[in-house]
Amino acid sequence: MLLLTSSSPVRLGTLPSLAEHYLPAVVHAMEQDGIPVDLTVLHTSEELTDMLHSRELDAILVDRFKDDKPDFWNRELWTEPYYVIMPIDHPLAGEQSICLESLAEQPLIMYPPACSIRKKMTSLFAEMKAVPHIKTEVPFGAFIPGYTAAGAGIGILPQMVAAQLSHARLTAVPLHHPLAEREISIAAIGSAAGEQLLPYLRPLPLTRDDPDATRAPAGQ
Repeated sequence: MLLLTSSSPVRLGTLPSLAEHYLPAVVHAMEQDGIPVDLTVLHTSEELTDMLHSRELDAILVDRFKDDKPDFWNRELWTEPYYVIMPIDHPLAGEQSICLESLAEQPLIMYPPACSIRKKMTSLFAEMKAVPHIKTEVPFGAFIPGYTAAGAGIGILPQMVAAQLSHARLTAVPLHHPLAEREISIAAIGSAAGEQLLPYLRPLPLTRDDPDATRAPAGQ
């Protein structure tokens, strides 16, 4: 059972977008309370779940935790929509939102197949009997907005990343589909660790267009 103390760091695993755009304030708050954090950043939720299984991590923040082991306490934290990233002169740039059908013929920039966004988009396209046109597959760690600005295609990114988009030649438009979102969850080895971490984990207040775009589960 993990107890949050200053004697040993909390071994916390997460995804790159959360490590960059969400966790800095969380880690700072924990360290201000005397709780050191040892952060591990991996590219997929599956890799992080494997490390939780092997007890190499105490807790993980992932996209939709999937596991049925009873000793892995988990909670949904919030959901956030996906945005379409494109040049400001793109024909779709002036839309208030973009439906999935409008992307059917668009050249997409995607991470490898293990990426949760790519899995979700492939699944959504399959439901409408289509296949996404992935023009450019970039390695994990590559900067998709940079490829988009260079004309390699358009990208699909989580709202928290779109909210921080600062490239002058790019814009971000919400993707309109009820399932075009990711669910951020925490999982921990046992309920004691999870319940102790939970007060530090809240939805981001900052969004690109809608202050309510990140939604916490009912009752949180």
